[in-house]
This record gives sequence, structure tokens and C-alpha cells, in this order.
Amino acid sequence: MTTAVIYFSKSGTTATVAKHIAKELDAPVEGIIRLGGGGVLAFFQEIAQSLSGKQPAIQPLSLDVSAYDRVILGTPVWAGHVSSPVTSFLAQYGGGIQSAAAFITHGDPQNPYTGVFEQLQTMLGKKLDATFSASTRDVKAGAYDLSNFLTALRTDDAE
Repeated sequence: MTTAVIYFSKSGTTATVAKHIAKELDAPVEGIIRLGGGGVLAFFQEIAQSLSGKQPAIQPLSLDVSAYDRVILGTPVWAGHVSSPVTSFLAQYGGGIQSAAAFITHGDPQNPYTGVFEQLQTMLGKKLDATFSASTRDVKAGAYDLSNFLTALRTDDAE
């Protein structure tokens, strides 16, 4: 099964996990790039967009997601929701995704944010093959374990 890893990362935390997954699966990886300004004002605008479901402009991808059997999506959790750039990605490219898995990064190590995976499934219109949740603290410390996530993906590949 061919796999690509697509992610959005504002601080680099989600990118760290995405690149780790891509290396383990020998898969291409590409970050979603939000177009527009930055800074504190943009951050609050992005949070508002995540809460409202609005979609910011994103740069076109170089990877053709429809050419892969599975896309692994990575998103930070913003105010308990999928990040707005990932919402834009799914609106533009979601129809070409054959199957998907997802991982999220977030600030609260006590909350796995399972509702974000439900949001992703609703946006995709399909069940996720596997999911993984990690806190920013664990990612920065290198204290996250992808083994169950990777095993689930590899088991699915073998079937």
C-alpha cells in the first residue's frame, strides 16, 4: 500500500511527528503551508477559523494525494478542533483520499482529544485506519511512542 504523510505545523511539533512517521514508513511527506500573514493577530484569527470551520488559503501541494492508497494526516489541536489549514486541505483534496489515518498534537497531556479524530472522519466521510495522539510536551521530550500506530498501519497493509 502506498502512503503519503501530509501535515500542518505552526510550531514544528506536528512536523516532528510527521517526519518520524514518514521515515518509519519510507513515505513521502509534505507540510501544508497557510498563505497570509503571521504573528499574534494571525494566531487568534486561525483559532477563530478552527472554531467556525472557515478555511484559510493554503499553498497548492506538490504531492498528488489521489496517487496514494493511504494518506496520513497530521494536525495540531486548536481549541479542541482540527487546525483550520487542515480543514482547507480536506476541502480541496479530501475527495481524492482513498483511505486515511491521522495523528494529532496538543497541549494537554491528560486529554487525547478523540473528538478531533471524529471531526476528521466526518470531514473525510470515512473511518480512519489508525489514530495517534501526542502532547507537545511528550514530542519535545522525545517521549512519544508510535509503535502501536505504526503496527496498526503495517497490519492493515498486510491484509
